[in-house]
Amino acid sequence: MEGGVLTCREFDTATNTCTVQEWAPPPSFLPPLSVADAFLLGSAMVGCWALAYAFNRVEKSVRG
Repeated sequence: MEGGVLTCREFDTATNTCTVQEWAPPPSFLPPLSVADAFLLGSAMVGCWALAYAFNRVEKSVRG
């Protein structure tokens, strides 16, 4: 399998050997996201940033 990694599916603890190996897709840093999920995540990040910015502006206006 091209682009895959060889992994151990069943490990024998008595002999410390791998009894069954299989090809699996390589791990990734982030799971695959759909466009809708990416939009939802981005919106949440922008919303948190905007809320923090608003609190910062309010604090600066109260303190003078």
